[in-house]
This record gives sequence, C-alpha cells and structure tokens, in this order.
Amino acid sequence: MSFDELEELIYVYIVDVYQRTAIPGIGVPNELWDQHAASFGIRPSEEVSQLFAKTATRKLTEKGVKVLGLYYHCPELADMSNYSKEVIVRGDVNDLNSVYVFNSATNKYSVVPAVDQKYTSHIETWWRHDLVQKDMKKQLKAI
Repeated sequence: MSFDELEELIYVYIVDVYQRTAIPGIGVPNELWDQHAASFGIRPSEEVSQLFAKTATRKLTEKGVKVLGLYYHCPELADMSNYSKEVIVRGDVNDLNSVYVFNSATNKYSVVPAVDQKYTSHIETWWRHDLVQKDMKKQLKAI
C-alpha cells in the first residue's frame, strides 16, 4: 500500500465512519458540529459543504440532471421547464444523496435529491460510488 492510498483510507475513515458514528456519552460528531457551530458564528455544515462543492455544467432533461451516472430530480427542476438547457450543478463529494442546482430565475441554488435514494444513502460518497463503478466494470470484463 502506498502512502497516498493510506492517506486516502484515513481520510475516508474520518469522513465516512468517525464523523457519522455515535460516540457513547458524547454523540455523533457531525450532529454536534451542526448544533454548536452557530453559537460561534460558524456556518452549518451544509453551507460549508456547498462552498467546497465540485461545480459542473449539466443538461437539464425530463429525468432531471445526471451527475456521475446518477439522476437527481425534484419538482422545482420541472418548474425550470426549459429542458435541454445547461444548468450549473454543485456536488459535495462526501454526500451522494443530493446536489445543488442553480436556478437562474431565483438566483439561488436548490437542493435536488438523487432519484435512487436507496443506493445513494447506502454508498454515501462520490469516492465509494467511483469504487463501485470500477468494480462493476471489472466484473463485466471478466464475463
């Protein structure tokens, strides 16, 4: 195992496991952060996640927007109506469950959930999704 691989494993553990696991007598670190951050003038983690999100342009279709091979859709996207136009999409690499789509009519980003919540809530991160995709391709080549 290379140093870079070890570093990535440690990062994934901290973000995906430790931050989301209840510690007896203390609680869940991510939840504690959100509860106490405002009292120190710190933005909630969702706002911080949006600040550091990856940005891309995607085509808006009747199915929604496609990011990493997954569709994201909500009623507000249908209200944007002008299908097949390009929209700005932002995604938090640590949260596969939703993306932020810029609504030019309101000049704000809207949270748009993944269509397949069962999959995204189980996989959770872009990194894990990428591993699943690579593994699936490898298995298909073996057939």
